[in-house]
Amino acid sequence: MAEFDRRDLAYLHLTDNDDYPTIADLRPRRHGMLIANIGENREPTSAVDAEAVLRGGRADPVSLGRAFIADPDLVERIAHDPPLTPIREERPYGRDAAGYSDYPRWEASVARYA
Repeated sequence: MAEFDRRDLAYLHLTDNDDYPTIADLRPRRHGMLIANIGENREPTSAVDAEAVLRGGRADPVSLGRAFIADPDLVERIAHDPPLTPIREERPYGRDAAGYSDYPRWEASVARYA
């Protein structure tokens, strides 16, 4: 990890998974910006889980990739706490709109964006 610090990287984006607790292992040794992806091979990262990582000092920001795909209005949903849209794991990143850009917005938000 000292080598990363010598390289003066702007940030390090790490993925945590069930096989290796990357964030817990490397956060104490990373002295710069660390972005955490805590949803690998688990449910998509929730706002509650991301908040716990931030409050615990285990990362600077937390990435929310799959949650943003399933909920293009994720920030609005986090603010108002409606249920998140389940990810269609069989095709989360399609070669066309199906599974990538066809997830609906939260109904209460539609009027605000129209």
